[in-house]
Amino acid sequence: MLSLLLALACDFSAASKVVGEDTALDGGADDTADIDGDTSGRDSGETHTGDTDTGDTDTEDTGPPDPLRVDDDGDGWSEAQGDCDDADLTVHPDAVDVCNAIDDDCDDDIDEDADPDGYEPNDTSAVTVGSLDDDPELSAVATISGEVDVDRYSFSFSDSSWSLFTVSMTLSGIPDDATWRFTLNRLSSEGDLPAEEVDQVFGSGSLSMTLSDVVLQDDGGTYELVVESISGADCGRSYLLAVAW
Repeated sequence: MLSLLLALACDFSAASKVVGEDTALDGGADDTADIDGDTSGRDSGETHTGDTDTGDTDTEDTGPPDPLRVDDDGDGWSEAQGDCDDADLTVHPDAVDVCNAIDDDCDDDIDEDADPDGYEPNDTSAVTVGSLDDDPELSAVATISGEVDVDRYSFSFSDSSWSLFTVSMTLSGIPDDATWRFTLNRLSSEGDLPAEEVDQVFGSGSLSMTLSDVVLQDDGGTYELVVESISGADCGRSYLLAVAW
């Protein structure tokens, strides 16, 4: 009888203990409750990678190419690189600006590389065409190769105190649709006259100036004639410069 009572007591105690542990775990709450004390809803030992959006990846829409950066004529230069006529492969910044009334090298100057005449370079320093003391008629045949070309010629003469003279200077062959400038400068004087501009004319066709002797004044010296284009330079057409007394 005693043995039976002890066995029943042991069974009851084990059953109570099992029920107690289950109750403690349930606690009236979800079995998935956080057991490490934080609020993340997972154990501290878990690694949560979260949802990864594997949808479309955005890529930059470059659109059509910039037309200014496209070399349309195949000369190696685009408009963005300085090609001023991207429909003509002979026109680009590396081209030689030949005599064709076109800005071949896109530098805003026309025909400056055209074949020079026999007096170049005379843009800044005058080329001597002679002395009227040795030859009463001096001349030069040349071209204005572009709007930036300037032709300078010098001549000289002596003024005797008993002589009277008139020096005539003519520039002919200027295109009718052009405007050129013809200037006479005194570079040096045998007397006491200053170096300065003496006369200047503008126009087309033919231009002329005269220098007359002044009584009791030594007008002799070295003079300069300057030929330049204001508009209508024509490297394919020669002009004639003539000086006489």
